[in-house]
Amino acid sequence: MRVNTELSLAIALEELRKREAERRFQSYFDTASGKQIGFHQSQKFGRVILGANRSGKSEAGAVEAVMWAHYSTEKQTPRATPLGRLIPKGPVYLRAVCPELPSTLDKPHVQRDKMRLITPPHWLRGGNFFSAYSVMGHTLHFANGSLLEFMSSEQTTDKHSGQSISACWFDEEMPKQIFNENLARLDQTGSAWWFTYTPVMGLRWVYDEIYVPALRGSKDLFMVQVDIEDNRRNLGKDFIEKLEGSLSDDEQSLRLRGRYSVNTGLVYDIFGEDNLISVEVVH
Repeated sequence: MRVNTELSLAIALEELRKREAERRFQSYFDTASGKQIGFHQSQKFGRVILGANRSGKSEAGAVEAVMWAHYSTEKQTPRATPLGRLIPKGPVYLRAVCPELPSTLDKPHVQRDKMRLITPPHWLRGGNFFSAYSVMGHTLHFANGSLLEFMSSEQTTDKHSGQSISACWFDEEMPKQIFNENLARLDQTGSAWWFTYTPVMGLRWVYDEIYVPALRGSKDLFMVQVDIEDNRRNLGKDFIEKLEGSLSDDEQSLRLRGRYSVNTGLVYDIFGEDNLISVEVVH
């Protein structure tokens, strides 16, 4: 009788731990901004969150990756995340392309550590992060067979070639050839990519080939610009004011607003063809 009681208690405690872990994951949606929710709901092939530092853009990217990995199953019809984004038949193979590769678990890595914090352990292979993560392979394995591979934008292009992938999360800017190589792997029905970044590199290829087309209403691109104010509720008291006081005007526009900036001034996101006027040149 005592054995049965202890077993029942252990099962109940394990169920409570699972529910609490899932509650922590769901709490992201309780504090997410409307812009973040719109990003998760969009059905477009490419989605972009352009924004300030500490604006919640990378958190959104990590949550999207976890949802793709966990909710994609063999039996689910239709297959979709809780916010309605349709995803390919699982298990899925995902990539996260980051500024640098993760090292050992005792050394911080922004993208990997965000996923470690938000993913309920029982969603992972072996029931915990340490069993699910391969340091040598830079891969995170989910209980349902899905796999996420971390790669670096500093690696050579040939390292990014290989098998097809279901989705790719690009975090921060990268060389064009790295972006294109991963795009070429998205050959499955329902494949998609998302890109979260602060425009610190100025008017490079991302501006011309992603930002401007998205502003002009490209049918394949969804873009939202997030401000640090959109994430105020998740930041410490007076954090924004203290950071603001340490930055120049141009740095504030970049770091706090997430706007493109050049030496001659801001590149405003509301600028478009409607703002142009014809000028007759008199010789």
